[in-house]
Amino acid sequence: VVFMEQLLLRCDTLTRKVEEYSATTKNPESLVATIIRELSIIRQQAMIKGLGPIADSAGSLGIQAGRGSQTQRTRVLREGINSFKQLLERVMKATIGADERKRHENEVAMAKLKGDN
Repeated sequence: VVFMEQLLLRCDTLTRKVEEYSATTKNPESLVATIIRELSIIRQQAMIKGLGPIADSAGSLGIQAGRGSQTQRTRVLREGINSFKQLLERVMKATIGADERKRHENEVAMAKLKGDN
């Protein structure tokens, strides 16, 4: 969950970079390359953590960011980062819920063990 919270902060940084990219006229390719590189790093880290859907989403967004005109890339990145944030929030909520259920099951099992003794 901590990793996903860090990713949400990185999404805010990416959003600022996308806005900078949309407004720039000087060397926009270097900005988009930075964004694509960051998405690639996020993808790799998510794969290491075993978060396949997050890694897939970051990877596909990075590929889409490399195509089209500056206007098209800006639109794709804005929409893609918003979708990525929503995915992160859903996965975080599901992970927290699963942890709470598992903790409750463990407490019930421990209570039963204590009751049997």
